[in-house]
Amino acid sequence: MKILAIEASGLVAGVSVCTEDRVIVEYNLNTALTHSETLMPMVAQALSAAGESLSGMDYIACAQGPGSFTGLRIGAACAKALAHAADKPIVPVPTLAALAYNVALTNQTIIPMMDARRQQVYAAFYRYDAGGRLQTVREAAALGLTEVLDAAVGCMEGALFLGDGATAYQEELSTRAGFSLAPAAHRTQRAAAVGGLGLMLAKEGKAVSYDGFTLLYLRKPQAEREYEGKRES
Repeated sequence: MKILAIEASGLVAGVSVCTEDRVIVEYNLNTALTHSETLMPMVAQALSAAGESLSGMDYIACAQGPGSFTGLRIGAACAKALAHAADKPIVPVPTLAALAYNVALTNQTIIPMMDARRQQVYAAFYRYDAGGRLQTVREAAALGLTEVLDAAVGCMEGALFLGDGATAYQEELSTRAGFSLAPAAHRTQRAAAVGGLGLMLAKEGKAVSYDGFTLLYLRKPQAEREYEGKRES
C-alpha cells in the first residue's frame, strides 16, 4: 500500500509518501510561511520526487487534530480536494497519536503535548505493548498543564514528553523526577509519522470518504470562547 500523508496541525507543514516498508519521500517545514503557501507545492514536489502520481496512492492520510484551527482546516481542505479529485479514501490520523509515533519503542509512557496557551495543553498518554503496538493510556483532551504533570508522576518507567507544549514548558518538566524530554528531531510533528500510523489505521478499516473526514478540535476556537464570555458577563 502507498499513502500520501499531510501534516498541518501545528507550526510544521509536512508531506510524505510512504509504503508499509519505507518512507519514500518526506518534507517537513518549520518556518514562518503559512500552510496555505506551502502544502500544495510540497504535495507536488513529494509525488514528483517519489516518481509517483496521485492516482497511484491507495490512501491519503491527514492529521485530524487537535491543533491549530487554521492549520487543521488548511490541511483538511488540501486532503479533501486531493481525495475528491483522485477518488481516494482519507485516513484521519489523530495528531497526538502521530506525535507519539515519532518515538521508537520505549518502556516509558509517551506524553505528546501541544501548547493550547494560558497554561493549557492538548495532551494524551500512550505506551507500547509487548507486540510493539502503540496503545492509548489516556485519551486526548484539553487540560491544564498542572493536571497533566500530576497525572504523569505515577507513570511506570517514567514519562517522555514531546510536542511544542513540551518545548514551551520544559522548565516545568525539568523540576519533576522521572520526566524526560524527547530530542528536538523527534519532538515536533512529522508527515512520515502521519503516514506510518495512517497505514496501520487503514488496515483497521478506519479510512473514510473525502466528505466523511472530520476534524478533532477538543475545544472551541478562541474567538468563539471570547464571544461566549462577553455574553455571559
